[in-house]
Amino acid sequence: MLLAVPALIGWRRGARDRHLDRRHFISFVGFTAALVAITAAVAHEGMDIRQGVQSYYSTSSAWKALLAISGLSEFLGCILAFGAGLLSTGRRRLFLTGVSVILLFLLFITELGKLGT
Repeated sequence: MLLAVPALIGWRRGARDRHLDRRHFISFVGFTAALVAITAAVAHEGMDIRQGVQSYYSTSSAWKALLAISGLSEFLGCILAFGAGLLSTGRRRLFLTGVSVILLFLLFITELGKLGT
């Protein structure tokens, strides 16, 4: 949730500068993807907390679909933000690559924690 504030600031600055050149537009797309990934990560964590520790087989199929959609949205948003970070410049590059690596690590740790259930 703390990552949403700098991502929103970067998105607002990128929205203002997105018409200047291609690198500014790419960073705007990257910040949009980062915001989608952060929102999906928060939703995914909230659904995991709401679900609690349950067996995979006792979870409803609708809940499994929602978890899959939020996880996939987070993963694809991180990949897109990382790619945009590689193609942008300066502080935007550092933030986009950093936030995507952090979110992918958090997704990995969350899914790793579910292996025992």
